[in-house]
Amino acid sequence: MRIAYFTDTYHPQINGVVQAISDFEVELKKRGHEIFIFYPKTKGGISDRYHIPVPSFTFPKYKEYRAPLMTLRLISRTRKINPDIIHVQTPASIGFGGMLVAKALEKPLVMHYHTLMPEYFSYFLGRFYKLKSVKSVSQRLIWKYTKFLYNKADLILVPSQSIKELLLKRGIRKEIIVLPNPVKLSAHKKLSHKGINILHVGRLCKEKSIDVVLRAFKKIERPGINLIITSDGPDRKRLENLAKNLKIKNIKFTGYLPRHELDKIYATSDIFVSASRTETFGLVFIEAFKFGVPVVCFPALGAKDVVQDRLNGLFARTADEMAEKIKTLIEDKNMRAKLSHGAKKSVPQYSVEKITKDLEKIYSSLLK
Repeated sequence: MRIAYFTDTYHPQINGVVQAISDFEVELKKRGHEIFIFYPKTKGGISDRYHIPVPSFTFPKYKEYRAPLMTLRLISRTRKINPDIIHVQTPASIGFGGMLVAKALEKPLVMHYHTLMPEYFSYFLGRFYKLKSVKSVSQRLIWKYTKFLYNKADLILVPSQSIKELLLKRGIRKEIIVLPNPVKLSAHKKLSHKGINILHVGRLCKEKSIDVVLRAFKKIERPGINLIITSDGPDRKRLENLAKNLKIKNIKFTGYLPRHELDKIYATSDIFVSASRTETFGLVFIEAFKFGVPVVCFPALGAKDVVQDRLNGLFARTADEMAEKIKTLIEDKNMRAKLSHGAKKSVPQYSVEKITKDLEKIYSSLLK
């Protein structure tokens, strides 16, 4: 099959959506399929026969994101490729363009819902979003757009059951299939280390609520207990200042890390933490599970489909509660060992081979 992906985010950006797209791309190519990726042109991006950068401009609020310029060339370039299926990965401007291309070329259209758009959009509006009228109107408009766009699809993919239920509740009437994001399975051993390392992996942005993690850690910080914040993003400076104002000593901001270095961090971590309420899946939870690292997180939509309370992690709903749950895992080695065992057992169902095979079957069903 020849499959055209349309996405608003791709390399060199680093996030869960890019990781999922890349894993599917590699695995589908192994299976003999051709994958063509349309994405916003950006410095350091890939440009070849299979990776087609679309002219774009910088988004003012988030400079690492770029908004593509939709032109008629998008249709002509896709027509030359003549894909069997068009798969829209994101619902923003290039996703809308992908929908138009699919309709113009009369191709089967698959649409993915990776991101909880109304929640993310709030951070683009900044302080104006705090006004009830602005929040109400913006959320209503975003859901209207989402309903309009996704009801144009032949089939919709979501990473979790919770997101499927949300879309149905919001008026999406097309077939929705739950397809978890994949992970690469391989032998992952813990590395010896001193003390207790608490890890957060994820883009440093307001929607991840990392300030809650910092406030929770402050309550349980003592010698030998460390907090590691990986990755980067527009909120890094504010978070570093907050850590300084809270007088947190045992903290390290690593910035973006190559895969092999990030794996070493996972291998020397004891507890994974997340306060995000906007997860549609939470690929980083599965990555933590690969290393037997239990998770303490908020029971957000996608997270509660991956993390099972008291089986492979613990749920918290406030900074105080998060601090208590972290403290429990620090002090109770038996509980930590039990959740670590449960974490490892949770991983095989998300293998990239299994999930890609399921995706391949979904594509084939649209061509019958």
